[in-house]
Amino acid sequence: MCCRGIRPAYRIEKVLEKKKIENKKSSKNREKTRDDGRSLKKTAPAAAAMSFIIIAGARAMFTHSGRSAENSGSSKKEKAAEKAQQEQVSSGVREYAAWAVDHLRSGARDPIPSVLTAAVIALLLIVRAFIYGFRYFPYADDKIQYWYFRTFSSFGALQAKSGVLGSRPLAGLADYFVWSRMPFVLDVIMISVIFAVSAVLLRQALRRYFDLSALFPVLLTLMPLGIEGSYWLSASTRIIMGMLAAVLAEIMFIKWLDTSGVRGALCLAASFLLMTASYGFYEQTGLLASALLLVTAFLEGRRSGLRPLGFLLCLPSALAAFYIPTFFRVKGSPYSARIDDAVKGGTPLNDRLGRFMEQLDKVFFQEGGELMTRGFSRGAAEIAAGGLAGKMVLVVFLCLLLFAIAFLEKNGRTFVPGVHRHNRSRRRKVNGRTRTGSVMSWDLAAGLIVSAVLTAAPLTVFMLMSEPSLACRNALPCFAGIALFADLMVSWLSSLGGEKWRRLIPAVLAALLALYFMVCGISEMWCYKTVWEKDSRLAVPLAEALEEDGADKWAQGESSAVIGAVWDGRRISRHIESASSYSWSLGVMLRYTAKDKDLPNVVPLDSSELYDRETKASNDPRLFKYLYYYDEKAGTINRVHLELSPQSAVEDTTQYWYIMDSAGSRYGTMVISSDSGKVLEG
Repeated sequence: MCCRGIRPAYRIEKVLEKKKIENKKSSKNREKTRDDGRSLKKTAPAAAAMSFIIIAGARAMFTHSGRSAENSGSSKKEKAAEKAQQEQVSSGVREYAAWAVDHLRSGARDPIPSVLTAAVIALLLIVRAFIYGFRYFPYADDKIQYWYFRTFSSFGALQAKSGVLGSRPLAGLADYFVWSRMPFVLDVIMISVIFAVSAVLLRQALRRYFDLSALFPVLLTLMPLGIEGSYWLSASTRIIMGMLAAVLAEIMFIKWLDTSGVRGALCLAASFLLMTASYGFYEQTGLLASALLLVTAFLEGRRSGLRPLGFLLCLPSALAAFYIPTFFRVKGSPYSARIDDAVKGGTPLNDRLGRFMEQLDKVFFQEGGELMTRGFSRGAAEIAAGGLAGKMVLVVFLCLLLFAIAFLEKNGRTFVPGVHRHNRSRRRKVNGRTRTGSVMSWDLAAGLIVSAVLTAAPLTVFMLMSEPSLACRNALPCFAGIALFADLMVSWLSSLGGEKWRRLIPAVLAALLALYFMVCGISEMWCYKTVWEKDSRLAVPLAEALEEDGADKWAQGESSAVIGAVWDGRRISRHIESASSYSWSLGVMLRYTAKDKDLPNVVPLDSSELYDRETKASNDPRLFKYLYYYDEKAGTINRVHLELSPQSAVEDTTQYWYIMDSAGSRYGTMVISSDSGKVLEG
């Protein structure tokens, strides 16, 4: 009886042991398959992007070779062998393409879809930047930071004179030693690639908690309002590099949460250094890095114990980034003025907040809305005018490729056990079929909170400044929160229709918005091109006139001005100014035009308003020894002088001066009163 009672238990143990052995074998097979997949990942991007092209090319090649074989009158055996060979190669190509598609469907943990998405977005950014030819249109500070500094000064002399390390020191070092050593075109390409990679890396980091699609990187990188911060090098080399440092700080912080021991401590230290670096490039990106760590700690909750408290490194990082540059300040320089302007009195808080809200409305709604509406119509008109058809075909192809990657990629998060305990779903009947759709769960509510924090954090610096000065480029660091909010809402609404719509709708929207944003971007590129051309038409003859007059031999204290040089670049685009708007920008553009010749600054005077009460002391045309007149229609610069009109009475407060050249030709009459001055033509 005892033996009979033991046998069933013994058999059960044998069966369990056999199952364990089978499970071990299957796990080994899975590991082998996984290793094989890892070894093939090196070629996966090309396979995923080019599989369909390979198939089409292979079929065309096989069809052509088959026809040539028939025409040559080959034997039946040769034809059969050739046909078998074609079928074998064709089946191999199909298997290769199927394997590539499987990679795209393998989920958020597989890097292949993310690599392909980053590549497509980088190509879209590059095509947009060079839509009018393989060249860059320098604007405002570009010629100073990336040409003038290196041409006329060593870095030591630059620091001693202007204190370039006194604010955003990493950006100043990179300007002098990295970006200015390369052509403008190469700078734009590198910034575009870094921006695309940063957007996709940020999506991967946030996928730890949220189900994000291709819509997130499209909104983050291609929105027209962000072009000033991603194309204009004087802004992009700071903002994009700062965003890259912020994203890498977030990734290192996540690794700290999942890694123990010395490696974990190194990850935390790297996160601290990268966050400090983000402040060293741009204040807003430093605040974005701090916000990312804060929301990560919020989303982790108790899962990682006390490790999420590592986000408290934000405070010493911000203090280090603020106080270290103060040791390199040079009093009176514009770099020191940035520090003086921060958290130091100024206008009352209520006035500051009022101005900030006005600027916020102007940038995000007025200028942003104009770029999305007028920009699209102007971009469409540029395409219809001709000359851009070939590039638009490439843009459409890239948008379709983005749709294919987004649709084939299996949506999902890089799942971490224990983080999501609040996911809920509901079953409902639609047309007699039971479907599962997500409800307004904790995940969505947390996502809305996180998106609000990421949007608001980069803007807080303007609430602390004594004089807020919010511009279009300052909107770019906020796009991470805006893109997260839009992606979450679209994913949630599309998931109500089932898994098919949950994959299809975000993919379609990502492709359509990418195409729409690219058309708007063409309008912005046209604006930069037009402003550059107008400035060049002024700078070339003016530089020649200065050289002819021996401007390099002028005595100290002698100055010059040019009447009619100022034209309003904002008539083309609300946020783009002409180089003639300021004396410093016009002076540097003249030096850039003359290349190696260090020409003096020339004060630009607008024909409509030569000066007002505030600028009378510096802009009065009678104060300048050398006076020029710019004829915009003819594109010429003429040396002129002033002759007092006979109708002017000495006792009157208003005087009339004729603008004359050496040949006696009159270009207009200058009306100068005690409060203002202007030019009357004729």
